[in-house]
Amino acid sequence: MKIYSYRHFFVGLFFMFVGIASIWIMNLDFKDAFDWSKLIRSFINVVLSFGIAAYQFYVTFSKKGLKEEQLENADERNKLIDQSVNAMIGKIMNSMILILAFGFIILWAFLKVSTLLWIGALLFFLYTNIIIISIILAIYYEKKL
Repeated sequence: MKIYSYRHFFVGLFFMFVGIASIWIMNLDFKDAFDWSKLIRSFINVVLSFGIAAYQFYVTFSKKGLKEEQLENADERNKLIDQSVNAMIGKIMNSMILILAFGFIILWAFLKVSTLLWIGALLFFLYTNIIIISIILAIYYEKKL
């Protein structure tokens, strides 16, 4: 059996080990008392882990699967969709960080708990760094392209 993609092979191994570890942890958890919610969560985790591992191994050992994966990754429409989604996620996250920062500062003003001020300041620092990194990357790519 020939390995066509080592990246997919190692991702498959990783998820296979995650599934095995989930089974092992599930057996350790149910020694004392039985809990249906833990059982269902563990079962879903195991099924998803082994499902992802099976797909990765399919791509790894199948020349046809690897070609389909490469064609899917090379499709420019998919790349454009991914770029658009990532840009929108970035905008939403920036807005959420700014709103949370203001929220924590406002909560600090009412409650006078110093932890809230530190969290707000940290979020403002994070937001400022994101803006600075965005400007630097925009300048870099403007010159590169």
